[in-house]
Amino acid sequence: MKKTLFAIMIMSAVLISVTCCAEDLRPVRKDIDKAVTEKRDLKGVEKSAIIMLYGSPDEQSKFASPEGEKEIYIYRAAPGSNRKVMFTFLGGRVIACDYREK
Repeated sequence: MKKTLFAIMIMSAVLISVTCCAEDLRPVRKDIDKAVTEKRDLKGVEKSAIIMLYGSPDEQSKFASPEGEKEIYIYRAAPGSNRKVMFTFLGGRVIACDYREK
C-alpha cells in the first residue's frame, strides 16, 4: 500500500513538472512579434479571423460592460515576454487592439 501511494506521488510530481515546463519550451511566435512591430489596425475584424490568423490565445477573459459582454484575447510573442497583442471583442468583432512592446 505504501509503495503504491509513493509511486502515485512520484508520477504526479513528474506530470506536474512536465506540464509546468511545457509552456517555457514554446518557441518564439514570430507572427506576434511582427504584429507588435507593425501595429496593424484590426478594428472591425471578426473573432474567427483573428483565431485563424494567430490561433488560440495565450490568455482569454470575458466581462460584462454596459455595451454588452466583452472578451479579451492576449497573444504573447514568447512565454514571459512583454511583447504582446491584446484584442478586445464586442459582439464577435474587434473593438480595440493594444500592442505592447514593454
